[in-house]
Amino acid sequence: MRIKQLINPDIQPLNPTEAIVQAVETMSSSGRHVLPVVGSDGKLAGILRTRDVLPILLGRSTRGRQVRHFMARRFVTFRADDEVTDACNTWLGGAMDDLVVIDADRVFVGIVEPSSVLAMIPRLRRVA
Repeated sequence: MRIKQLINPDIQPLNPTEAIVQAVETMSSSGRHVLPVVGSDGKLAGILRTRDVLPILLGRSTRGRQVRHFMARRFVTFRADDEVTDACNTWLGGAMDDLVVIDADRVFVGIVEPSSVLAMIPRLRRVA
């Protein structure tokens, strides 16, 4: 099975220059733990995860701070034609975040959530 069968394309990306306070509000209201950060060229610039904004709770100032000051720049990405087993192995390796899917030009395609893989299990059991 390919990752493209599990992609959630309905994720609104953040802009690197967006105020971090607004981005946190977006994360909170959407219930998302990971949001892609896409530059003006449409390419994936980073991701903003819940753990990236935790320093705010510890008193780090948000005044004048933008998403780019908090976003992760190093993370695993996948392509739509990658195998779902690759995503599962990433999660088994300790990454429990939603996974970001990009195309060959690093343009954001969507997110694969661990819950989407869990939803496959009953279907697979019926086939077996």
